[in-house]
Amino acid sequence: MLRPFRGIPEINRQYRTEEEQMHRLFLAATAFALVSVFTLVGITNAQTPQFTMGFQSFASLVPNVVGQPLEDAAFDIVGNATQATTSGLLVWHKLDNVVDFSNGSQTWVLADAGLMLRDNGERFQFEILREQVESQVQSQLDPATMSQAQMDALIAGAQAQLDTLEAQLGQPEALIETQLATFRVTLQNGTAGQPFSPPVAVTHVPGLSIFQVGALASDQIAAVARNGDPVPLFQLLSGAPGVTEAMNLGVGVDPGTAISFMIVAGPDDLFSLATMLGCTNDGFTGVSNVALPQNGTVTFALMSWDAGRENNTERIEDLPGRCGIPVGDPLNRNAEVNTIPPQGIAPHPGIVGPGGSSQLDPATRDWTDPVGMLTIERMTP
Repeated sequence: MLRPFRGIPEINRQYRTEEEQMHRLFLAATAFALVSVFTLVGITNAQTPQFTMGFQSFASLVPNVVGQPLEDAAFDIVGNATQATTSGLLVWHKLDNVVDFSNGSQTWVLADAGLMLRDNGERFQFEILREQVESQVQSQLDPATMSQAQMDALIAGAQAQLDTLEAQLGQPEALIETQLATFRVTLQNGTAGQPFSPPVAVTHVPGLSIFQVGALASDQIAAVARNGDPVPLFQLLSGAPGVTEAMNLGVGVDPGTAISFMIVAGPDDLFSLATMLGCTNDGFTGVSNVALPQNGTVTFALMSWDAGRENNTERIEDLPGRCGIPVGDPLNRNAEVNTIPPQGIAPHPGIVGPGGSSQLDPATRDWTDPVGMLTIERMTP
């Protein structure tokens, strides 16, 4: 079962009952068709590894979870297929025609009931039955003494045996109580001169906060706000208990432009996002713990925040990018003049401009809140 956060002091999570922590189920209407037609017969090697057939269908459901293929599919003696990806391992189980994907700590399972999520240390009832039957058939298969027809007949008999056993299960997905839904998120940069750094987005249970106005910024949020670096925050969230999906978008958002992406969430999940205002010392924007729409679309205005971890010198040496300033050594900048002591997250004062140490021009780099808009659209179910 899921447990309260331990070893992650930057994230606070309320304790939940065991029933509330049961894993998520996404009943996608397309999943029924995908599984029913799944077959890996005819997969061929290609110069560039690709997802094909059932693996391709599975990856299209949760592309941010699965990642990209590292190799072509390979088969074992039973006929099960495996394919390594940049995020984990895909497996097709021949006996019950089920696809699953593991990232090392969690496993997504695509069966007749839809797309389901569990911890790697747990199993659904139908998976336990399959493992038992599969173990039996593996012990009997012997390519050295059996013809291919004999082995095919043994596997077919095991499939029939498994079908009979599964039909006797009252609720094969006994671990599942909740459903996963898919959302399209659009992040619009509404400024004229502040690029957004690659955002980190996350869906999660209530009680988890990536930042809170008035509180001290965590080191992970400071890395976003000071350097535009999404990696520490993404690594903190990815695979953490209570997190349904964490994403490092990998690309920034230029002034006046927008990006869209898909993300999955449970019925009680909230949404959070953080991205740097690129031409500031430690300015950022985002949302923390906002509700996802039950249907349709919801839009949030994005305010600018000062992380309180770096003095707003506005000097080229203290900024992570050149920001159009034609001076300074690009390899010797972002000196990061620490704010001592650190201050709580607060509304950003904007660009001060000429006078003092500033090398930023308010006419091109300043803004008026909101700095952007965040639109979340519920797609399925």
